[in-house]
Amino acid sequence: MEERAAVPIVLDCDPGHDDAMAILLACGLPDAELVLVTTVAGNVPVSSTTRNARRMLHACGRPDIPVVQGASRPLLREAVACHEIHGKTGMDGFDHWPSLDSPVPAPRRSVLPQPPAGGPGTPLDAVSAMADALHAAAAAARRDGSPLPVLVATGPLTNVALLLRCRPDVVTRGSLTRVVIMGGSTGLGNTSPAAEFNIEVDPHAAAVVLEAARPGAFEAEADSALGAAGGAASGAAFDHVSVAMVPLDVTHTAIFGREQAARVAAMGEARGTPPDGWRWRAGAGEGVPAMLLGLLSFFADTYARVFGFKLGPPVHDPCALLLALRPGLFACKQSRVIVEREGVCAGRTVVDVLGVMAPPDAEGAASAGGAAVDPAAAARTGSAGADAAGSAATGAASFRGAAGLWAAAPVVSVATEMDVGAFWDAMLEAAAAVDRVSPLSLEPAAKEASA
Repeated sequence: MEERAAVPIVLDCDPGHDDAMAILLACGLPDAELVLVTTVAGNVPVSSTTRNARRMLHACGRPDIPVVQGASRPLLREAVACHEIHGKTGMDGFDHWPSLDSPVPAPRRSVLPQPPAGGPGTPLDAVSAMADALHAAAAAARRDGSPLPVLVATGPLTNVALLLRCRPDVVTRGSLTRVVIMGGSTGLGNTSPAAEFNIEVDPHAAAVVLEAARPGAFEAEADSALGAAGGAASGAAFDHVSVAMVPLDVTHTAIFGREQAARVAAMGEARGTPPDGWRWRAGAGEGVPAMLLGLLSFFADTYARVFGFKLGPPVHDPCALLLALRPGLFACKQSRVIVEREGVCAGRTVVDVLGVMAPPDAEGAASAGGAAVDPAAAARTGSAGADAAGSAATGAASFRGAAGLWAAAPVVSVATEMDVGAFWDAMLEAAAAVDRVSPLSLEPAAKEASA
């Protein structure tokens, strides 16, 4: 694999089994530099997502990465959770976590003036930490030619919306140019017939984030990141970001099935800890393979019971992380997206995939509209024809109104396809790298010495 410069990642998440896999991917791939984790209420309450993020970072051998607790509820709605999928703790299925009481080493690369301890605070603590991390990473990019940071959001978008509203300087100074979200759908929902969980939990926040989007393929943004950094250094002002959305249509192809379980189990067999069939219950072995198979076996059970997924659970969140790092593994389409905020379809991402309402380019959007009615032709058809023409005119006006709404809708880079084989290769690459440094993988004597 060709050498890639590490991309600084700020990860906003709500662990959650699949968020845990995104953390593992960010810790284990050489082209990722995870500089900050912020947490939000989602799969479980925010106190639990914060604890789970810290547990996963400790298990990945990276307790030095700061974790900052964010919003405990959506902007306007009441908080909900997803215990039926993620269990009571949010990461049920594995119990042998490293102690969180051990001393935390200094960050390998300091992106915060004073790295916070990860305890309870206010949502603005997370907002400030995100802004500080993005500014610091962008300054490093301008200084040494490294990639600009990417904000990856794998939970409800409350923290990200607060960042954009409370700290617009991250955009205007060019420190935040790219956002990747795991969320939405162009088809069916999962927690309602219309909506995907992350968007449904806080649709108002999702609308704020998507409304910050500007046209521009995410792949092109990745290639021109250094140019953007140079623009920021020269004092150029920015007012939008490139937003990529990885919807259920794509994440439902990332199925952790028997083949993937066997590959993880083979890692354990090489360490002398053979699995129990394709599912490896908690405590059946040591190391990262036991952790992964414990967590994902639980995830498989709940997905089979709740959603009827018989071949294994979809591992949603690391798909978004991988798009931030390796966009060439994805097919994306520039599409206008509107978020429904109220009613039975609240949380629905309405995606104009075909561009029939308003093409994603500005010129095409300006010309979008309904067919005009010829008054002379209507007169020639008599009263019935006039009535029909009048109805057509009303319909055309309605269509033009809708087209006007769509013409103002944000343009988002919507993922439509992923190289699933390359995705699982990356996941196993990261798991193997983490297994070499995880305290879960240490021999008993080494564990005692490190305590």
